[in-house]
Amino acid sequence: HRGDRHNHDREPNYRREATTETTATYTSKDKVRLKREQVGFFDPTHKDPHDRGMIHTSSTVVYTDVLCFKDRLLSFLDNEDTAVECEEQILSMMNTILVGSALSWWNNEISPSTRMELRKKGLRATLDVIEKRWRMNSAVATEKFVKGTVTLRDIAADDSYLTDYVSRMIRYAKVIGIYRDGGDTWRGVMHTIWGSTDINIKKYLRQPLESDTLESYTMEIEMARATLSTYAAQRYPSVPNQRMETEPPLRQDKRRGW
Repeated sequence: HRGDRHNHDREPNYRREATTETTATYTSKDKVRLKREQVGFFDPTHKDPHDRGMIHTSSTVVYTDVLCFKDRLLSFLDNEDTAVECEEQILSMMNTILVGSALSWWNNEISPSTRMELRKKGLRATLDVIEKRWRMNSAVATEKFVKGTVTLRDIAADDSYLTDYVSRMIRYAKVIGIYRDGGDTWRGVMHTIWGSTDINIKKYLRQPLESDTLESYTMEIEMARATLSTYAAQRYPSVPNQRMETEPPLRQDKRRGW
């Protein structure tokens, strides 16, 4: 029937489906409960013209970069009181937070026995396998890192462009292998990033000092971002701010994976 066909072809409403689940809470009496929209979705082929690694939709965040997705999921393990419960829930929803080609790969190229084995090994082991498959090619990352640049006009068009740019360059550096969490590898990477900015930006953002920590220099970037945003708007008043336009809800593949 025409009505049946219409219902079959209709795309699922992610916002409606996701919000039927309980909001994540935790008390001494209650267990934590996660929503898929709160965790986010991984779709490596989702449109991401500025290579931010994540796209905000009307109801959630779609991660297009596997390192961003991995960091997001592992952040739920930071709280020791809720880590075990969060890990189990995320593993159980893996087949619904992987989208598009990632879900197709998960269902068709990873055997059911392997998926079950990964679930037993835990979230980190599962994410390591996902990262290995979807990690950016090192040659591509090297080219992007070397050619990266940011101008005052970029900031006029997007007042968060500088911080997004730094995050993007760090992702490339991680893929290349010149940036590792912990230690001082961040300093050389930040020197390169600072050097890739134009002279107008360097007036307001100093290069990293030996006395800096990653945290203190990150704060320095954030403080410079606010100043540069004002300066850029004055310098380029006719450039419209195009910061992250909200996109429609993403499509969901209904197939199950575990």
